[in-house]
Amino acid sequence: MSIITKIMRERADCSKVIKSKYPGLPKYECPNLEVLKIIAFGSVYDESTCTISPYSYPSEENLAAANELIDLFDANSRLSLKINKTLDWVYTIEDARKFEENFEAFINSYALLNGEEHSPAFIISYLKNHNADLKNYNIVAEKTFRFSCWRKELDFTDKWSPNTKRVYYDVDIIPCNKNTFFKALEDCDSYIKNYQI
Repeated sequence: MSIITKIMRERADCSKVIKSKYPGLPKYECPNLEVLKIIAFGSVYDESTCTISPYSYPSEENLAAANELIDLFDANSRLSLKINKTLDWVYTIEDARKFEENFEAFINSYALLNGEEHSPAFIISYLKNHNADLKNYNIVAEKTFRFSCWRKELDFTDKWSPNTKRVYYDVDIIPCNKNTFFKALEDCDSYIKNYQI
C-alpha cells in the first residue's frame, strides 16, 4: 500500500469516527491528520479501540488544536441534537451554547433560501458571497425579504474586446418568524466575523 493510500484511508477512518462521536455538523475540518487522530482515537495509541496504524504522542501544538476542536464539535453537536436537525453552520462554542439554551428562538430564526431551511448565519454568508448589501433589502409579499445580488459575467457585445459586467439578480428569503429573523439580521456582524471562507 502506498503512503498516499494509507494517509487517505486513515483520514477516512478518523472522519468516520469523529462523525459518529459528534453527529449533526456540516463540516469537520482539522488542520492535519495528527489532529484528526487525536480527536478520533485520543492522544495515546490504543490498539483495542484504534483501527489505524500506531502513532506517536502528538506535539503540544496539535494536542492544543485537537482539544479546541473537540470542545467546538461537542458544543455544536449538542445544539444539533437539541434542535433535532443537522446544522448548516459551525458556530463558536459560546454561540452554540447560547443557541442551545434558547433553542426555540434559534429554530424560529431559520428561513427558506432556494427552497431549503437555513440558519441566519448560513444565509448571511450566502448573501455576502453573492455580493448582496445586507443593509438594503425589500420586503415583498408580506413575509419575503428580497436582496439584490450581483455576479460578474463576460460581456461579448464587442467580440474583439470582451469585458466583464455586473449581472444583478434577486434572492428571496422567507423567514419562519419575521421578527426573529430581522433581529438575527441586525446581529449579522457577529455571524460574519465567525465565517471562514
